[in-house]
Parts: sequence; structure tokens; C-alpha cells
Amino acid sequence: MNALYAIFVDPFAQMISAPDLLAQTIWEGLVGGVLYALIALGFVLIYKASGVFNFAQGIMMVFAALTLVGLHEKGAPAWVALASRSGPCMRWRSASSGSCCARWSISPTSSF
Repeated sequence: MNALYAIFVDPFAQMISAPDLLAQTIWEGLVGGVLYALIALGFVLIYKASGVFNFAQGIMMVFAALTLVGLHEKGAPAWVALASRSGPCMRWRSASSGSCCARWSISPTSSF
């Protein structure tokens, strides 16, 4: 019974006693929803453009995000870390790997 109280009742009681928690919970829900919407939009755009459902798009996003956080933790300013992730080299790598994956999935015997 204590577990049910801790899951279903206690969080709402804390939100009433601390309005900051309610605002934080609403904000985190909105940010999470926006992230899911952006990921879904990325899947749809890649599928509509190439006709291939590419699961590697999610991994590329995670790799970019972890690299950004890693550079920021090493002491690089946020704008330097962000600029290093969006440079022409990164665009070339993601574009070339995406086209290779799309070619292989459409026709595995095609030459590159």
C-alpha cells in the first residue's frame, strides 16, 4: 500500500506544497514531448526523401549529443562544442554514410 501511495499520491501532494515542482514537471514534459516530436520528424523526413526507414538517424543524434556534452565537460565553451558538431566535416560524414546505407538497402549488389 505504501508503494501505491508513493507512486500515485505523494508526487501530487509535493506539487501542491511546492509550486516550483509543478512548473518543473510541466516544463520537463513539454521538453520531452518536443524531443520526441523532433525525432519522429527526422524519421519521417528521411523516409520520405529516400524511401528507406533508417534507424541509424537516432544513433547519429545520440553520438552528436554525447560529443557535445563531452566537449563541454572538458572545458570547451558551449558555442565551440556546438560549432565542432555542426561543421562541414560532420555534414560530409553523415551525408556520405546515409547515401551508402540507402544504396545498400535499395540494392545490396550495387557498386559504390
